[in-house]
Amino acid sequence: MKQQDQQDLKRNSEKHVRFMALLEPCLNKLSRYAHALTMDVEDGRDLLADALLLCYENFEGLRAPEAFTSYAFTTTRRLYYRRSRRKKWWGVLSKEADQIVDHRSPSPEVKVDTEFLDRALTKLPEKQREAVILFEISGLSLKEIVEIQGGSLSGVKSRIARGREQLAILLGERESPQDAMPASAATSASSLSSFKRTQVAYLIREKA
Repeated sequence: MKQQDQQDLKRNSEKHVRFMALLEPCLNKLSRYAHALTMDVEDGRDLLADALLLCYENFEGLRAPEAFTSYAFTTTRRLYYRRSRRKKWWGVLSKEADQIVDHRSPSPEVKVDTEFLDRALTKLPEKQREAVILFEISGLSLKEIVEIQGGSLSGVKSRIARGREQLAILLGERESPQDAMPASAATSASSLSSFKRTQVAYLIREKA
């Protein structure tokens, strides 16, 4: 083997090791994000596989290793929305990715509920839906979501709070403002802060 070939092989091997070391801690979160965006097992696998390929191909341009999670989620996000735009005009894209193990295996008892949750998520405004998915399903921090979505920390908090509230209404966990009796601001805040103890949060966790 030529010396140049040996050097290239060594560089590729080192790149692979570095990439996998950074990917492993966030892979499950990224997988849940891809599946939640597409709401389909096969499409989620395809999105994840193609996003990981893009991440790997452009990996050497990543200057700060601590930014890898944001980099991976942003790449997946951009690829998803680019495909969504293409689907709108050109139809369903062909599936190209290798098989990736799917960790989502909901029990039969919650299958109908999770499908209901998927439908409810589609009714949220786009950024609200994405913020809820990133926070509740993928488990990212608020700071990481700001890096992915842009904007301010308060903006992300507001999107998550509004998204939670709307999901609770859509899933029948809470009355809509039009139907509910007037409540104090303190009561409303208390209800919102207890969101994670509701069936809505349970379904979100279960579907992942």
